[in-house]
Amino acid sequence: MRQNIYVASAAAFLALASTAVAETPAYQPCPLLRAYYPTPTINKEASAVESFTADLKSLFDQLIESGGSEDFGEITTNTTSFSVVLFSGSEGAEEDPVFFEYHYTAPKAPNNSILDMDTIFPLGTLTQLFTVYSWLVEVGDEHWGESITTFLPELKTAPLTSLSVKWDEITVGALAGQISGLARDC
Repeated sequence: MRQNIYVASAAAFLALASTAVAETPAYQPCPLLRAYYPTPTINKEASAVESFTADLKSLFDQLIESGGSEDFGEITTNTTSFSVVLFSGSEGAEEDPVFFEYHYTAPKAPNNSILDMDTIFPLGTLTQLFTVYSWLVEVGDEHWGESITTFLPELKTAPLTSLSVKWDEITVGALAGQISGLARDC
């Protein structure tokens, strides 16, 4: 009789265990615990934003008036035009994301063109500009005259033909100043 109890208990345990295994959901890891903050937004009317944009405008005005500064270098204001636009990428700012814009047109700009919010800039020049600025900030200009193959050694093994690029003759500075293939303003 005692043996029957053991057999019945074992059978019941196996039945429960097989049911539990069959009904076990697939493993799903718990999400990481962290604070959930709302997406940052920029309130253009906030005093901090208004103060920041006023200070930034004043800084650009001073740079143009003085022709540069020790921190930012020399600016040739009679031939250099530029635009700076800051905007919010948050979903709430889709209608009017711009919270700061500053446009300066040099007196000697060709065709008396005026820079404003509707000016279209070639994308290639901006990409090149930020790439070169990033290089200068991170590395400086001490490698400006070195061959690009110093930094991309795989170019040394490129097959040479009469029409191929002689990569070891191309410097970082030459590559930074290369603009072929981009439309030019005539």
